[in-house]
Amino acid sequence: MKAGGTGDLYFAPASTGAQANLEALFWESIQDTNDPGLYQAYLKKFPHGAHAEKAAMRLANMPASGSGSASPHSAGLLAAKRSVPIELRSTPGKVSQDDLYTCLKEYEFFEKERNRTGSFKGLLVEVQGGLVRDKKTGLIWTAEKSGTKLTYRMAKAYIKDLNQKKFRGYSDWRLPTIEELASLLRADELYGAYTDGIFQDTASIFWSADQTDGKNKRQARLVISFNTGGILLSEGNPYAKMKTYNKHTDNYVRAVRTAGR
Repeated sequence: MKAGGTGDLYFAPASTGAQANLEALFWESIQDTNDPGLYQAYLKKFPHGAHAEKAAMRLANMPASGSGSASPHSAGLLAAKRSVPIELRSTPGKVSQDDLYTCLKEYEFFEKERNRTGSFKGLLVEVQGGLVRDKKTGLIWTAEKSGTKLTYRMAKAYIKDLNQKKFRGYSDWRLPTIEELASLLRADELYGAYTDGIFQDTASIFWSADQTDGKNKRQARLVISFNTGGILLSEGNPYAKMKTYNKHTDNYVRAVRTAGR
């Protein structure tokens, strides 16, 4: 996604720590496979990685592919594209309609109005009781939403309270960006919500940390309705059936943090 002006949405290069975390997640997702294409993809992305020697040895010990079948290399790279851990933007920004469409298409996120063919699915597992980790994005979510609906100001106070209390031992909880929140959308409706069944309280509308680039920039906020599978814009909404939201509207919060930080 291209960079804009100050505060605009962009994808920044990963820091050293984030790169190491991304590599660890990548290796965890492929270490038990017999697909040479995935090890080749790992070596291409992390030629000097912590597991590069092991990946090279496994490749060397794998039999050559037979004729008359698809290339394991090309098939493996396609599988890698779909399964490699991704690093999503965590810094709040101003999101345009073009930014939103680009994000949904690039990550193959489902969205009922803008990308019905989106097929992204995270690898969600429960950890530490009350937390959910996505091995595909490296994000850790609170399993339960906020107890009540909150205004945007109250939502930020809710996050601050979690950090002051060191909820589950962490003090780096935050509101998710719209792309982080969108990673929880699913095309298949379950328990009345378009999301993974691990979240059974998600048939609601949730705050993101992002705002639109609409006219009223102070109040224009992006939210996701998991009961309709849609991202709602508070300004410049092209879908007349969608309600508009601003920072004075009451919505739920699901806090997030990045694993390994």
